[in-house]
Amino acid sequence: MPLPCPLLLLLCGYLCQSPAAARRFELLTDQAIINGSMMTVAPPVTVTQCAALCSRLSGCGGFNRSPTAGCVALLRDSLRFSYRREEPGTVSGTVPAFSCHQRLLLNREAPSGVQRPFGWPVPVYCDQKLDGGGWTLLVTAATAGWTDVQVMVRNEEEPSLSADYSALRRANRLLNHARGGDIFYRLEAQAQTGRRQWGGIFTTPQLESLILQGSGPGWSLVEQFGTWNFNDRSIGNEVAYIDQESSLSGMLLRTSNRDEFGTIVSAVGAPHEGQFLHSPWIEGEMPDSGTVLYWVREN
Repeated sequence: MPLPCPLLLLLCGYLCQSPAAARRFELLTDQAIINGSMMTVAPPVTVTQCAALCSRLSGCGGFNRSPTAGCVALLRDSLRFSYRREEPGTVSGTVPAFSCHQRLLLNREAPSGVQRPFGWPVPVYCDQKLDGGGWTLLVTAATAGWTDVQVMVRNEEEPSLSADYSALRRANRLLNHARGGDIFYRLEAQAQTGRRQWGGIFTTPQLESLILQGSGPGWSLVEQFGTWNFNDRSIGNEVAYIDQESSLSGMLLRTSNRDEFGTIVSAVGAPHEGQFLHSPWIEGEMPDSGTVLYWVREN
């Protein structure tokens, strides 16, 4: 059956594309994307030519290229409902995922663990299971006594849920690739004993920075972990921010500008050093933070 004219024009345009076209996609060999809605089908071609075809089609989010079926371009919005299946000889490609959340949107079976989203110079830890998935770990505070340099970058090549880690200096990458709307973040304290404790899920709109104080209007509580009362001596009503006066306060990364409680990362020589394990968290119900996990999910 003859190909429609629009597809013929596209084929004429992409058959001489350079290998750079394929580098715009994340490729998996011997894997096929199943249940992605088809946009168009082309005759057997190379992976590079298939990638170039998808690049030229508005709304294309990926493709399957096989020696028998040729190039199948897939609708971007359908990929979140798809899954991968082993299929020898097939190469599948998807548009780059710049964050853990984008990986989940492109593959509902995306695994949790250490991964490297497209364009990131270092790996990150993705949580694709709890609370809807799509969470990028920014900080694990497993001890006290950090420096002002460590709060921005610490062991960033080795993301961990149990050892000190910070990729905070790269946090605004998530905002750069957000599609707009609210930003969600999740705090978990006492994480050395279990997950989803003494914290919660929070959301904030119009966020300009994940580092600077006053970059947003404050948070709204979506879900609370544990039974604790919000007040001046608990998790504060601020998106976690770097304290520029930490040399005096001892609070490097904090959620409150009113009190020492709600501190995620404490500085070396903090006034409260030795009084809490590891930082002051919620007076009364859980004064000791233990290991704190700080996650973000952009839209």
